Order: sequence, then structure tokens, then C-alpha cells
Amino acid sequence: MLLLVLIRMIVRRTQGAPAPVNDTPPLLHRAGIWGHRLLYLLMLLVPVLGALTWYFKIGALGDPHAVVANGLMIVALGHALVALYHHYALKDGTLRRMTRGATA
Repeated sequence: MLLLVLIRMIVRRTQGAPAPVNDTPPLLHRAGIWGHRLLYLLMLLVPVLGALTWYFKIGALGDPHAVVANGLMIVALGHALVALYHHYALKDGTLRRMTRGATA
């Protein structure tokens, strides 16, 4: 899992992120940036804690691993809901840009 997260981070770094919608309010733009940073941090932290717990037998990290994994699921759910909100309520083409499809 950690390898897949690292590959995803490399792809994101090399290809960059889709450009934001031009009329996005600054506060929402910053929320999106920080939301993605949190998502990537959790995607990295969960497998690292899991590997330390499993392979290095550091049992004390088992509970933090579970808490961070649950946090990742909550943030991922929020990410999906916001993407659907952009697609169906705002109709701003964000979901299509996320998949490198046509712009709005």
C-alpha cells in the first residue's frame, strides 16, 4: 500500500493538479488545498504506521494506526462528497477536470 501511495504522490508531483475554477472564492480554494494536503498526509501515515506495527512489532502503534485509518476514511468520504457537490450542485466541471476529462 505504501508503494502505491508513493507512486501516486510522484504522479501528482510530476503531472500537477488540475487548475482551479476561475471563480472559486479564495477561502474555498485554500480549503481545497489543505484538504488535499490532509488526504495525502493520511494516505502516507496509515501504511507507515501499519508497517511499523506489523513488521517491526511495535504494538503501541496499533491503536494510532486504527485511529488514523478511520480518519482517512472520513476525509476520503468528505472528498468524494465535495466532488459530487461540485459536479451536481455547482456544475463547474471539477469532477471532469479531476479525471483529466474536458473542462467545464
